[in-house]
Amino acid sequence: MKLSVFNPNLDQIRDVAEPEQSKVALLDMQDIARSELARRRRRLGNLTPDQELAVETLLISTIDRISELITALKLLDTAS
Repeated sequence: MKLSVFNPNLDQIRDVAEPEQSKVALLDMQDIARSELARRRRRLGNLTPDQELAVETLLISTIDRISELITALKLLDTAS
């Protein structure tokens, strides 16, 4: 089975400067992740509702963490 890499449009995220815009960008990333999960859901085979919830929770927490890292990098970049 070939795995694909989820690659959000990071250019949009880099351009975000205000906290409110960061929240919007994060919500956009979460929406993209959910739509990709829905699109590729069949590849995961039969999952219980609890397993589906666990996969989505893992996906969203990963997106949140990536967003936090990007924000931290931006803060470091502006501090330099």
